[in-house]
Amino acid sequence: MCPHPVVQLASQQSADQIAALGSLTTPDVPYTAASVIEALQDPAMTVAVVTTGQTVLAVGVMEVGEGLAYLQMLAVHPDHRRKSLASAVIEWLEKHAAAAGATESFVQCLSSDEPALCLYTGRGYVPMVFKNSGSLGGESGVLLKKDLSQCLLE
Repeated sequence: MCPHPVVQLASQQSADQIAALGSLTTPDVPYTAASVIEALQDPAMTVAVVTTGQTVLAVGVMEVGEGLAYLQMLAVHPDHRRKSLASAVIEWLEKHAAAAGATESFVQCLSSDEPALCLYTGRGYVPMVFKNSGSLGGESGVLLKKDLSQCLLE
């Protein structure tokens, strides 16, 4: 893998792989090719990938609206973790969100997911709220927030 992963907009041709990767890394969320295609067609959603050849190694899905961005999904193939792919996808999505007018970005993860918390806090996200959430399978979660005002300047 090159030191600076190339992030790009996803295409409908990669919908099956994106759905499989999302389901692999978040088994309690039912990702399908149809739901990925729906996200790709939604102007409020940005789906970004890192690929090698025709294989999707990492994916991120961010929704932007009314000055806010929400990272809905971030997944990296288990064989390609710890190679800065997640950071590259997050940075790319944040820049696109800021260019679209978002001033803040939010992400939610399990409070017990130390690797995710380290990733997000290392990228400037600040924990705001811990809660017990049905969307997290009843486990305690944390909502993190980042100011995007500097993203376009980096």
